[in-house]
Amino acid sequence: MIKINADSKIYILCPADIVTGGTELAHQLVDCLIKKGKSAFIVYVKDNHYAVSEVPKTFRKYSIKMSERPVDKSENVLVCPETEFTFVHTLKKIQCMFWWMSVDNFYLDSTLYNQLRFFGFYITLRNVYARFIRHQQLIGTSRLGKLKKIKNEYLHLYQSEYARNFLLSKNITKLMPLSDYINSEFIKNSFSQLSIKENIILYNPRKGLNVTNKIIAQMPEYKFIPLSGLNRIDLQKHFSKAKLYIDFGNHPGKDRMPREAAMNYCCIVTGKDGAAKHFEDIPIADKYKFEKNEITSIVSTIKDILDNYQTHIDAFTHYREKIMKEKEVFENEVDTIFFH
Repeated sequence: MIKINADSKIYILCPADIVTGGTELAHQLVDCLIKKGKSAFIVYVKDNHYAVSEVPKTFRKYSIKMSERPVDKSENVLVCPETEFTFVHTLKKIQCMFWWMSVDNFYLDSTLYNQLRFFGFYITLRNVYARFIRHQQLIGTSRLGKLKKIKNEYLHLYQSEYARNFLLSKNITKLMPLSDYINSEFIKNSFSQLSIKENIILYNPRKGLNVTNKIIAQMPEYKFIPLSGLNRIDLQKHFSKAKLYIDFGNHPGKDRMPREAAMNYCCIVTGKDGAAKHFEDIPIADKYKFEKNEITSIVSTIKDILDNYQTHIDAFTHYREKIMKEKEVFENEVDTIFFH
C-alpha cells in the first residue's frame, strides 16, 4: 500500500501540449489533491522525456502546480497513466502507482497501415517497439526486472469497469478505482431547453467513422454533424440543439463525449466495444447498444428516437443522474487512495 505523510509530494505524469479527456483528468487530480492540502504536481512528458511546458489554456481554471521532474524519494508518489509506464526505468525510490485511464491506448491500438499512413515510417517503428515493450511489461516477461513490478507489486488504479476486468484477466489484483468527472461547463441544460431540439445526429469523426459512414449513407435526408475542431462554446451549441449522439468507436475507457451529450439531453446510441459493453461505464438500456454490423437496426432506432424524442429521452435519466454524482465519487476515491 502507498504510504503518504506530511512531507510526501505527489507527481502526476501528463503528456505535454495535448488537450484530451485523459490530460484533463490528470489536471483534475492535481487540482483535487491541492485543494485537499496535498503537495501535488503535474509533470509534463513528451517523446519519452520530461518536458517543460505551459498549462493548456483550457485547464487553467484548475489549481495546478508544475514540476520539471519527480524527486526520487521514498516518501514521494508517482502516478503514471497507462501510456507512460516506461518512466519507472529511471526511478529507484519513489512509490509508483499506475492509472488505467484507458486500456486500448496501452497497446497503441491502431493498425500498422493507419500508423504508416498518419505517422510515417520512423514514428511507426517507434510505436511498434513501444507496443512490444508495453506488452512485455504487462505479462511480466520483460528482462528489465524493474518493469516486472508493474504487474506484481505496484498499485493499479482503474477509470472504468472495462479496465478493471482487463486487469483482472491479467491476474493483476492490487486494484483501486479512480474514475473521473466531466467538465462542469457541460452540466448546464434543463428541460426548458428541450423545445429547441432538432432532428440532428452528432458524431465524433475520429471514432467509428466506418460504421457512421454506413449509417449516413442510408439516411441521406437526415442531418449529421461531426464534432471536430470545436471549442467548448461551439460544442455546447451543437449538444443543445441535437436530439442524438452516436458513437461506434472503441471506447478505450469511460469516454467523456457521450456523457457530455447526455447531460445536454441528447439520446445516446453506441456500439459494444470496450467500455461501451459495460453497463457500469455507459449505463443505458441494451436497446441503445449495437454490434457494428447491425446497420439496419441502428438506422431504425435512430429514426424512432428522432420521431419520438420525448419518449426516448426519459430512458437516459439514470445516466444523467449518475453523471451528476461523478465529481463526488471521484473525490471520495481520492480520499481513499491518498488520505488513508
